[in-house]
Amino acid sequence: MSFTPTIEDALNALTTGPGPQSFSLQHAGPDADLTVSLSAIDTLSCSVCSIRADVPSVANLGTSQLKNWADALSQRVTYLLEDIGPVEFDPNSGQALLRSTKPSDDGSTKRYYELVLSTSSNGSFEFARYETIAGQPGRHPVDMQLTREVVDRLLNDFVDTIP
Repeated sequence: MSFTPTIEDALNALTTGPGPQSFSLQHAGPDADLTVSLSAIDTLSCSVCSIRADVPSVANLGTSQLKNWADALSQRVTYLLEDIGPVEFDPNSGQALLRSTKPSDDGSTKRYYELVLSTSSNGSFEFARYETIAGQPGRHPVDMQLTREVVDRLLNDFVDTIP
């Protein structure tokens, strides 16, 4: 199922330029409400802070279905800077953690994508990018620089893989 015209309309409705912006797509797919947070947008690309979704239809999925969902996303989302893959499954909390299989590394800074799938509570996923800097504790969120076409494809792939 493609909802590309809806995504294009949402992106076109945003003001071009820097500044926090977001758009939400209600019922984008099988019971999915998406929210995309941006820090900048222009006619070709977006600086995406995060993509979040509430997906009540996945609430209380079994562990094998959660693993299948994580695998389906990993096989489908292959066009980012790094491939993503499952890193950890927590059957007690009903979560799967996917990250870049080989983070970008320039020597002192590593950047990676992270996607958390959750079947607990109302069901959800959150997609973001982080960086770690050698010698500094913790990690920091960084924007994902994506073309509008990649944003469209990513949102469609997220929705299409929902179990």
